[in-house]
Amino acid sequence: MISNDSLHRGVFFAVSTGPGKPELLTVEALDVLLRCPVIAYPQTGGGTHAFDTVRRAIDVGGKILVPVRFQMSHQSLSPYDSYGELVGTCSSYLDAGKDVAFVSVGDVSLYSSAGTLLQLLKTKGYEVRAVAGVNAFSAAACACALDVADADSPVSIIPGDASYKSGKIDAMLAQPGTKIFMKMNRHLKECVESVVRAGLIESAVLVQRCSLPGERILSGKALLALPEEILAASYLSVLIVRGQEG
Repeated sequence: MISNDSLHRGVFFAVSTGPGKPELLTVEALDVLLRCPVIAYPQTGGGTHAFDTVRRAIDVGGKILVPVRFQMSHQSLSPYDSYGELVGTCSSYLDAGKDVAFVSVGDVSLYSSAGTLLQLLKTKGYEVRAVAGVNAFSAAACACALDVADADSPVSIIPGDASYKSGKIDAMLAQPGTKIFMKMNRHLKECVESVVRAGLIESAVLVQRCSLPGERILSGKALLALPEEILAASYLSVLIVRGQEG
């Protein structure tokens, strides 16, 4: 019988796993993963990247492993609609006094299923904690030895697919400062085409699978004719456009 005594509830941890290389896991993340008896992780069309990082870093034998497949839909009435079952699963372990670590690529504070789940459990009264990590665009910039922005220059993070669908990319590229495109799963090609129209292709660099086997870095005119294998690998892509002051 699972106890509902909140005094003995476990703690929910949203754990950042970084861009993929296990060496980029923080010491805090490793500590949390080692002591949490339950590790939950997302499954997507692109695989189980966060969990792949974890199992390369620690021995997961003896852990309760909870794979989660999200049913995401752009027509969903709420961004939380597909999380109901997962909230229930995590709640059952937390109510039994077990700490739960839900892992997510990059940093859980940005575009993260773990961050969303943390907020939902927090509203239900559970103790929640977030563990910071190396975000994808910082890792991508470092892979290129790229200085993202000067001290006085703004930086914009742009969700590529959503911005393309809303027709806002061109206006965003016209603003001063550096632009970082993420979440380009469906419209990587169109995002690059927008950069070309803006006359910024020489300032652009595309990084795919940063820190992972098969990492690719393309910049400048090499982006003008992207082959199919690069477009097909858009899930783990970051496009950085070093902006002009203005």
